[in-house]
Amino acid sequence: MFDFNQLIQEHYDEFTPQEKTVADNFLEFPNHILEKNITNLAASFTVSRNSITRFCQRLGFNGYTELKYEFKKYLASIHTIDSQSANLLSNMTNAYQEKLSEIAALNTFSDVDIYEFAKKVITNPTVKIIGTGKSTSVALQLKYHLQDLGIYSQFMDYIYLSKDLDFAFDSQDLVIVYSVSGKSYATNTILQSAINKNAHIIFITTAQNLNFKVEQQFILPNVSHYNPYYLSNHLLLYVFNDILYNAISYQQT
Repeated sequence: MFDFNQLIQEHYDEFTPQEKTVADNFLEFPNHILEKNITNLAASFTVSRNSITRFCQRLGFNGYTELKYEFKKYLASIHTIDSQSANLLSNMTNAYQEKLSEIAALNTFSDVDIYEFAKKVITNPTVKIIGTGKSTSVALQLKYHLQDLGIYSQFMDYIYLSKDLDFAFDSQDLVIVYSVSGKSYATNTILQSAINKNAHIIFITTAQNLNFKVEQQFILPNVSHYNPYYLSNHLLLYVFNDILYNAISYQQT
């Protein structure tokens, strides 16, 4: 059975710069390997399909399909061993609790930041929410939360995907963006139009080193790290929405 972290570290110095980009993203967001085909993965990592294929071959696999198959087996073996060693319900509940506690431990934002964000949502006349792929449901959850609180917002997904979308934004907009890795081609294409119009942009992510021109980032823990179970990458984004919902509700009353 392959230990993928060790395998990547052993070959890291042999990689080209693009292959190192694949390796770094693999280590930071391993769930992407389970969820994406090679074309979508290449777009997310901003590399070519050939770079991903060469990366796989450098590790000893015929290509991406074989690497993905072996990676699934590797994760299944880890999860099976851990789930048999004790009660699965108890262990997974503890895993959720540990990830929730990391929100405060990560210390990337405070209650003050949340309340300031809530105030912007309440006072801004135009709220637009961007989410594509698996972030679509997170973005929609916020839209429905705001609707419950009497706040209208516009949800923007693939239907708005265009390289000439500047007309859809202006400098008065509050634009809320959801992206686990910050590397979604669709999300970033829409986001760029908001950046071009100098909109007020709030970015919610689990990525640590993004360089977007945004007003504020809320960085949440990556659930893939130090965790023996498969948890949704978007788990803590849903939790963040509930935190924001309560902050807005408190501000309104």
